[in-house]
Amino acid sequence: MTVPEPPQAITSCWLSWLAVRAQDRTEVADQIGLTQVTETSWSAGAELIDRIAHESAERFSRVLVTPPLNGWVLVIGPWCGLPYLNRTADVTRLCLKLSTRHGQAHAYFYGEQRDGDAWLIADHGSITRRWISEYPELALGQPVQAERDSLDAIGVTGRPEDLDPEEAVDVLAEWECLAPALAQALSLDPTSLTATSGPASTLLIATPPGAQLTDPCAHSGTVNRSV
Repeated sequence: MTVPEPPQAITSCWLSWLAVRAQDRTEVADQIGLTQVTETSWSAGAELIDRIAHESAERFSRVLVTPPLNGWVLVIGPWCGLPYLNRTADVTRLCLKLSTRHGQAHAYFYGEQRDGDAWLIADHGSITRRWISEYPELALGQPVQAERDSLDAIGVTGRPEDLDPEEAVDVLAEWECLAPALAQALSLDPTSLTATSGPASTLLIATPPGAQLTDPCAHSGTVNRSV
């Protein structure tokens, strides 16, 4: 039996997660199609996520599911990662599905060493915004307000994906819009969880379903390719 623990921050060099506006994590797990669901502790779960993010053979093998925290259920693991091009389409499709059921579903990626950020905001079955810093050609929608504020601060009046590619590298090097800060403004950031984020509890650990490689929001043709 897993002993409940207070919530704790979950971090990794490369951290991917979904945030679903829901109060029942079992329902979310069922809708995603997770299998082999068992309980684990916060400390063991945090160690697992950091380890599999570094191991390509196991990278997409397991995810964690938190209890509802401040109205959001988090699903954490590289399988949720937008910048992995064999996952982008599935993550987009999944957020559309979950937002249709729950109203809001977000996906985030954070490269701790400043090697990439990504977010996808889905609202009632529509994609409001998708941004993947490594692949600006996959962007969708208009910058959300927190994103817009940080762009205005560096003098970018349009969308970052519309910048001239030769200028974008230098301009966006000044851009201080990181996925955890955006998640904290819009939903829930796993890197900022503390013992006061909720009562003592357990995490679910589960096996996610396999990838599908056709992007439902592709501008033309198939945008995804294997890493």
